[in-house]
Amino acid sequence: MTTITLDKAKSDLPSLVDRALSGEEIVISRDGGAVKLAPVALPEMREPQVGSSYRGFGVLKGQLIVGPEFFEPLSDEECGVGDESGAA
Repeated sequence: MTTITLDKAKSDLPSLVDRALSGEEIVISRDGGAVKLAPVALPEMREPQVGSSYRGFGVLKGQLIVGPEFFEPLSDEECGVGDESGAA
């Protein structure tokens, strides 16, 4: 296990990351506290499958169609504007 100060770690971070990725245990200390630099397993990225619980960006690509009527303004009736009797 290697222990270094935060100031030293700032200047040597790329090499410290390489060392940690190769399995070395690196501890960075500052003002009586310390943290450990260690590799983590990243989740593997995979294509969503039909019926899966994937809810990421683009999951509905090509399944929804928005027609030009979507961009037309709503009528007063559709917006709930005006009095209840229907008279303006």
